[in-house]
Amino acid sequence: MPHGGIIQNSGDYKIEMVQRENNISFYVLDAKGKTVSNKKITGSVVFEFFNKTKVTNPVSLDMVDFSEIMKKQLLQL
Repeated sequence: MPHGGIIQNSGDYKIEMVQRENNISFYVLDAKGKTVSNKKITGSVVFEFFNKTKVTNPVSLDMVDFSEIMKKQLLQL
């Protein structure tokens, strides 16, 4: 594993999720497992919770603090 995370296939690419103590990072990898430049990446991230609710946010190349999003969602449970 390139960064020590969980890797899933996504079309022609692979997405690696790396969980750390206070954040989660995602890496786009090519077929050989090498990190792809994020300069042209667009899309959205969908968080699905155990109660079947979802939160969708656009992908940002800046570091995003999802903790506030998660707190709001958990308060609704």
